[in-house]
Amino acid sequence: MGKRSIRFDDDVEAALQQATEATGMNYTHLVNQWLREYLSDNAPELSLNSLDRRVRALEERLGMTTE
Repeated sequence: MGKRSIRFDDDVEAALQQATEATGMNYTHLVNQWLREYLSDNAPELSLNSLDRRVRALEERLGMTTE
């Protein structure tokens, strides 16, 4: 498969930018990882990775920092 273009909504692109800064991964890696998790029939509904992302997002919204 070749390259593809995806147009993201502004809020999604902002979230992607925050995720790239937090993880050091690029957009392609993040989107591929998230889609694999989402589309996987074998993945638990709430994986540790997705739980960690949700906790970090909540902490960020609340102005909390974690080490």
